[in-house]
Amino acid sequence: MQRYEVDTVKKVLTLGEQGYITIQLLEHSLKMSKAKLHLLLKELISEGFIEKLYGQDIWVNTVKGKLFEYEGYARKISRQKAESQIDLLLQRIKEVKQNEIFLWKVEEAWTIREYLDNITIELSKLEIVVHLARKEKDEAKYRTLANKKRETERGFRNMLEELGFPVKEVMLFLKSKSHHLVIHDRASLRYFDKMQKVMIYPFN
Repeated sequence: MQRYEVDTVKKVLTLGEQGYITIQLLEHSLKMSKAKLHLLLKELISEGFIEKLYGQDIWVNTVKGKLFEYEGYARKISRQKAESQIDLLLQRIKEVKQNEIFLWKVEEAWTIREYLDNITIELSKLEIVVHLARKEKDEAKYRTLANKKRETERGFRNMLEELGFPVKEVMLFLKSKSHHLVIHDRASLRYFDKMQKVMIYPFN
């Protein structure tokens, strides 16, 4: 990323972490022309930090983008602190399962074994992969519940954000504003294929 300052890149990726990246949001955030913004997006795609969503002019962070966005923002933590963060996360996973306000639940969660095995390791981020599933299996009933939930919310920036809210709500609750937790969905597991993973939920 030699053509753009790191802070500029992180502003774009922060938007992606909050929801979706659009030209309109970037114009407001970066005060750049559309031509320059398209060049910036093109380079971020080339670097593997973002990807286009469903062929529309909407972009989301890739796993690589999520990790880059977190680098440098969080102070390093010890393995003991990482274990404490995981314990708190497991409590939130249980609350998601039990609380009817959430329409989705966590069926499985993994982290990287090195985080827990290496007593001297210090981390700026703790990566977690979760597999979410709908609580309500009946499609018609789920749509009714999801529509009621969306009606109580305001400020959706686009239809994709509105449709994805029930899942996003769970992911945000799991993260709980932690500067160290980076939570990925199950589709990101392939990114960690070369790393030894350990399941932290459910317990064996």
